[in-house]
Amino acid sequence: MPGVSRASVYRIYPGKAALFGALLAAEAPFAAISAMLRRHHDDPPSVVLPMLLSTMQREAAPRVGILRALMFEVYDGTPDAVEAAHWTLRPMALEVSAYLAAQMDAGAIRRMHPVLAAEALIGPLVFFLFTRSVAAPLAGLEVEPEVAAQTFAGIALRGLAPQPIEE
Repeated sequence: MPGVSRASVYRIYPGKAALFGALLAAEAPFAAISAMLRRHHDDPPSVVLPMLLSTMQREAAPRVGILRALMFEVYDGTPDAVEAAHWTLRPMALEVSAYLAAQMDAGAIRRMHPVLAAEALIGPLVFFLFTRSVAAPLAGLEVEPEVAAQTFAGIALRGLAPQPIEE
């Protein structure tokens, strides 16, 4: 930022991990997703999963450039980024995984590792949002983010549907 010294920044944020974590927390859709999950924790996946992806795309789409850059830092394994992601991303990942695990226990979705279920749900939308600016012009197809979110939610619901009991 123009006019802000490095010393001023580090008085507020004690290190790169804290600064990176604050950026991640401010730009990512975690608060909106957490609030939605708290309001709908007893609702079935057919209600919650489309809302989760809709909330995610609505909150993330306007910030996709900064989110892409932040997540690539995490994926690159930079120690400060990994540390920040651990205490910033982990609570949201645990909330989504806890909801999915509870739905597995209730028999509403098939049993699997909850983290894999969360990745199967969220991963396609993240990929869509991160690649949309390049993929749409290359393919000549434009898909609105909300349409993508609802399509991916439908795919996830079919893929996570409980398996019939074999006799």
